[in-house]
Amino acid sequence: MNIINYLTKAQLNKTKMVQFKKGTTLFQEEEKCDSIGIIISGQVEVFTYLISGEKVIYNSLSSGEMFGSNLVFSSHPYYRGTVVALTDCNVCIIDKDTLKRLLSQNEEFLERYLNSQSDFTKRLNFKIKMLSIPSAKGRLLFALENSKNNTLHFKTVTALAEYLGLARETTSRAIAFLLNERLVKYTNKTITLKKE
Repeated sequence: MNIINYLTKAQLNKTKMVQFKKGTTLFQEEEKCDSIGIIISGQVEVFTYLISGEKVIYNSLSSGEMFGSNLVFSSHPYYRGTVVALTDCNVCIIDKDTLKRLLSQNEEFLERYLNSQSDFTKRLNFKIKMLSIPSAKGRLLFALENSKNNTLHFKTVTALAEYLGLARETTSRAIAFLLNERLVKYTNKTITLKKE
């Protein structure tokens, strides 16, 4: 259930509903974060570019998920990535002062907010561990070992490469190597770690 469903009608009226078209930049990297966004519908992506020019996706978010929630109360509340609408989307924007009031007035909303923060921290730790693996093959194996059913689904190799924080060509070579070693099964848009 979307976290905003835990707000009363009066509380919801204190928030701001905004529609964004596909491709719209919601927030730029290094922009100050003074509110959170809760996605009602659609998808957004948070990403940055490395010095090498490689795109690294921090997060892909959809209905019910939040962005800015890990920054809004930070001592350095500035976006570390750019937030862009992947599709047309509707987003509930809650400014910092309103959020503080809602969290103090609504225990269920507070609990769901903290739960979401905990889940975000787990995902972030996973991403940090994955990106710290220097080998492309090792990074792909780590992602597979930690995915549901040891399987990764992706629209394109480019999308998989972005998820892994690698160049497309490097990702293709890593897949080819793991296939040659018979460590994975690879079908259209799905790669699965073979069981021993």
